[in-house]
Amino acid sequence: MSSDPKTEELIEVKPQNSSSEQDISEGQFDVQYTHLSSFRWGSPFVQMLWCSAIVGCTAGLYCATNGLGAGGGKPGYAQVANIDTAIGDVLWLFSSLFAGTLINKLGPNVCMVLGSLAYPMYISGFWFYDKLGIGYYSYLVSGVAAGILFGFLWTTQNYLVTCYATENHKGFFVACNWGVINLGAALGSVIAIGVSKDKTERSAGVPWYLYLIFIIINLGGAVMAIFLKHPKNVVRNDGSKIAVFQNRTLKENLVALKQSLMERRIQLMILPLFSAETILAPAANLNGFMFNVRSRTLNNFSFWAVQIPGAFALYFLLDQKGKSRKMRGYMGLGLTYFFVNCFFIGFYIMYGAWGKAKFDPASPESELPDLDWSMKTYAGPYAWYVCGGIAFGLFLDMRLWIIGAFSNDPQKLSLYSGVIPACQAGGIALAFGLNATSLSFTSIMAIWYVFY
Repeated sequence: MSSDPKTEELIEVKPQNSSSEQDISEGQFDVQYTHLSSFRWGSPFVQMLWCSAIVGCTAGLYCATNGLGAGGGKPGYAQVANIDTAIGDVLWLFSSLFAGTLINKLGPNVCMVLGSLAYPMYISGFWFYDKLGIGYYSYLVSGVAAGILFGFLWTTQNYLVTCYATENHKGFFVACNWGVINLGAALGSVIAIGVSKDKTERSAGVPWYLYLIFIIINLGGAVMAIFLKHPKNVVRNDGSKIAVFQNRTLKENLVALKQSLMERRIQLMILPLFSAETILAPAANLNGFMFNVRSRTLNNFSFWAVQIPGAFALYFLLDQKGKSRKMRGYMGLGLTYFFVNCFFIGFYIMYGAWGKAKFDPASPESELPDLDWSMKTYAGPYAWYVCGGIAFGLFLDMRLWIIGAFSNDPQKLSLYSGVIPACQAGGIALAFGLNATSLSFTSIMAIWYVFY
């Protein structure tokens, strides 16, 4: 397909009056452009990639910070970090539900700017606590303020990925989206490795200026969000627009949200969505507990980097031609649950081999693992942690692909896109809340294995 604008051909088309979902997905339009390049600013693919880059600069670094364990601080900071994240995720649950209705009112760029501002707030709370050791600022900023805004970013990105993809490219859009987000998390982890490579003490945290670097990148992502186009102005390569957008009042959007929540297929997805991100909490907790700081940063990089090829491997399964959607879904779920089982069963194999004392925070310092990447005993736990990263990424990719298959109506998908992070936020809030309790690692892992 030619990308030269001079080769664009205009074809007049009469407006369509059908109200079917298929017509909505193709949109009504007066002029159709053929031979448009995929690499235009107004193309769905470029807008999805730009949105993914914004999420990589913001939520990607949030993931990198959480994956370090204890918010990147000393192991003793773990409880404060877990409480911060739990508070933020509870509020994220409610903000996601309202963000889904506000996308149609404010537009994706405004919602994405609001959501992006949550992440410098979140990271600044850890920086403040690391320097002064005062928890209330961290709870208010990393927890409450950031949590109110989290939902706007994730709802918007879910909306753009599910809405902008055509039926036969949903898997490809999901893979590209998650690949770019994970690239942001992986690059953040590389920065953490660079500034922490000489820190071999178990009790050490990352340097203060890592938080500053992350905050600057977060703010850059918020600026990028200003330039997202409104879906009304996004045009597919064949000239069709994303949809005909009807102006709805806030009350009408809330009624539509209630109707979406009453759909049986959405209700059946609540438990899988609730569990979708929960692997991150016990994995991050164990990363902070078992490894010294430089090994934590390497584990964290690998956890996110391995999800990039994982996303594209899943894409090849989900967008295969010649197989029914149901069969492709089963194949994707089979691959996902293979790695889920590797993560949970692998933990209990380690626990059986090392004994209870190694996983008891009350044990003497000399009894605790304190693994470094230079040790021969590092390889097995490292491979286990990487399996957790693959499982985490595949599960999130699958949930977005399944929700995207429910409808091609962008306004309905905007509401679904609010339900997705709301359910996920509930799960991750409980997961980090459990981390902050006195429950043993074995109990916490058993709880989440049952959920999966």
